[in-house]
Amino acid sequence: MSIVTAGDLADMLTSEARDCIAADIADSILRNSHMHEYRLAAGGDFDYKLAEAVVVVFVNTVMSRRGVDLGLYASDLRAQPSPHPEVRS
Repeated sequence: MSIVTAGDLADMLTSEARDCIAADIADSILRNSHMHEYRLAAGGDFDYKLAEAVVVVFVNTVMSRRGVDLGLYASDLRAQPSPHPEVRS
């Protein structure tokens, strides 16, 4: 995908975030523990809601710094169609 407009970037980031969450983010985070300091407590469960929140905040921050109020929600990561098709600039 070629990134030409803020809308293109929004579509790409949303799609990648959706894929990241859907592709078992817990496995990826735990498998790549050498890249960060997150550790599960003994017998603890992975916090998917926290992972979704971090991804959503990251995407919204990237877009905000480019002048776009994307307004991405965690629920948008579970949706199939683009959650913000109106974002074009």
